[in-house]
Amino acid sequence: MKALVTGASGFVGNYLVRLLRNLEWDVTGLDLRPSTACQRNIVCDLTRLTPSKLGNRKYDAVFH
Repeated sequence: MKALVTGASGFVGNYLVRLLRNLEWDVTGLDLRPSTACQRNIVCDLTRLTPSKLGNRKYDAVFH
């Protein structure tokens, strides 16, 4: 399963990323700074997110 987690480097997001990784999810973090717990990161302001920053990747779940 693939997940996009907004706020991945924050307090709650960090715990969520670690939980999903323990459940063997492929996690992409989206935040103003990269999360060390994620396999890949999208570093940007959520209000300025464009489809090109997401690429062609499909997600099974988005956690906001």
